[in-house]
Amino acid sequence: FALARPRRRIAPTRVADGESMSVHAAALKPPDPEYALRGHLDPVTAVRFVPRGDELFVASGDTAGRVKLWDLSSRRPRAAWDASDSDLGVLEVHAHGDGESL
Repeated sequence: FALARPRRRIAPTRVADGESMSVHAAALKPPDPEYALRGHLDPVTAVRFVPRGDELFVASGDTAGRVKLWDLSSRRPRAAWDASDSDLGVLEVHAHGDGESL
C-alpha cells in the first residue's frame, strides 16, 4: 500500500439545480504516493498510524489475517504475525494504551 499527503481539502460547493440546492465536491486527482510499503501478499484492509514515543509506525492488516507493524523511518516491517484465521481477514487494527500493543 502507499502513503501520501493530501494536496488540499475538498470544499463542497452549493449549486442551484432548478428549485433544489445540491452539494457537489470538486473532483481531485489522487495524491502521488511519497513511498510504498511492500510486504503484504494479499489486499490490505486496515491501516492505523501508531505513535510510540518519538517514532511513528503504521499497523496494517490484510484479507489473509496477517498484521504488519511498519517502521516509517526505515520503511520496513518491524514485526509481522498471523492475527486472524477468519475468512474476513483483518478488518481493523487498534493500538492499546501507550501504543505498546496492537
